[in-house]
Amino acid sequence: YSAPVPSSIAQTAAEFRQFLPQVAVLEHHSAVDSEDTERQDAAAQRRRQETLRWEAPVIVTTTVQLLESLFANKRSKCRKLHNLARSIIILDEAQSLPPHLLEPTLDMLKALVDAFGCTIVLCTATQPALSEDSPLRQKLPSHPEIMSDVPNLFHSLKRVDYEFMDEPLTVVRLAEQVQGAMATYGRVLVVANTKRVAVDLWQALDDPEVL
Repeated sequence: YSAPVPSSIAQTAAEFRQFLPQVAVLEHHSAVDSEDTERQDAAAQRRRQETLRWEAPVIVTTTVQLLESLFANKRSKCRKLHNLARSIIILDEAQSLPPHLLEPTLDMLKALVDAFGCTIVLCTATQPALSEDSPLRQKLPSHPEIMSDVPNLFHSLKRVDYEFMDEPLTVVRLAEQVQGAMATYGRVLVVANTKRVAVDLWQALDDPEVL
């Protein structure tokens, strides 16, 4: 399992440990990297060896660590690669894969599937540009959508409506809309693109309850 942010990785590892033995889950990211010193106790040394070779049933790491391992030419990075064979590789927040590295990354993932028996799972609410007509899409084998009836999922989880204006919105007109929305909903949040607009709107509303 790989994700771009170390903080979310620690949370995910904690969730995994609720259902799996503690020793089955190995975290490998900058927040838990241990130094190679003679003062390490036996447990720390064992963990370092497991980290170097990814010798655990479940590895929780960063996307950077995974990609660096896949493309490295140093022995210390490559020692773990054999343990990726016949594994399930979950790329969380797949839309955050570096766009300028997307083509070689997909080439590598395809090689893992074709030659090493891996299964790749892309987890994201914002799919990267891997549509059927995308040249990059041709680099991946057929990938069935895990979730059924995706359009209905988006409909069920819809929380907001977007309204695009045909003409610029003045502060006065915006203040009128905000006042009308406050009368209907009681509370309104307005996000302005500059502090100046925010101050102008606050002054136009002329309401001591407005912050």
